[in-house]
Amino acid sequence: ITSRLEYLRDLGIDAAWLSPIFKSPMHDFGYDVSDYYSVHPEYGSVEDFEHLLKKAHELNIKIILDFVPNHTSNESDWFFKSSHRDEYYSDWYIWENGHLDTKGLRRPPNNWTESDASRATFKTLTGPPPNLLDARSRRKPVCHTL
Repeated sequence: ITSRLEYLRDLGIDAAWLSPIFKSPMHDFGYDVSDYYSVHPEYGSVEDFEHLLKKAHELNIKIILDFVPNHTSNESDWFFKSSHRDEYYSDWYIWENGHLDTKGLRRPPNNWTESDASRATFKTLTGPPPNLLDARSRRKPVCHTL
């Protein structure tokens, strides 16, 4: 992208919007971020991104990052710490025990199913806490507090 910025400027483009560039296992096109402090290796490095920003600034081109801080991968350090009840991170995700049905089986804490429009599902984890609100992908938890 950096090598094409002058061409973009000559076309009259004054801003470029980038899909997520953060480190991710790429189960959801980069929206399942595992580390907001690192650039996914496929896209270069933090230094490469800083160079892109500097060059874009020199050419009066704004760089817009598609930044969705409430989507994280289950490989995120935030998720790990929250799932292990680290005091600071414990409420960064919605943890709920669910309920027992008439047969004594544990069920999700609401009536959402994967066929619902939101496609939100619950996945049982080993050890406490057993259920996590997980939107669209079972690998992409939704962080509800930053």
